[in-house]
Amino acid sequence: PIIGVEAGYFAFTKDAEHEAIRQAFNAGFGKLLESGEYAALARRFGVTIPAELAGKARAAKPGRVK
Repeated sequence: PIIGVEAGYFAFTKDAEHEAIRQAFNAGFGKLLESGEYAALARRFGVTIPAELAGKARAAKPGRVK
């Protein structure tokens, strides 16, 4: 049973020194969404995908995430 619900966030500084890590994170997270791996991980761990991301996350092929 669900004990509680918490919102999760990622934050990166906007200074030029950290631009590369911010871009790398965005690219990697985009790949998780597009491949369906994000949705598969959410299902595996019983996590609800936020509505604003649900439309971007493809359904993963069964058995993709172990």
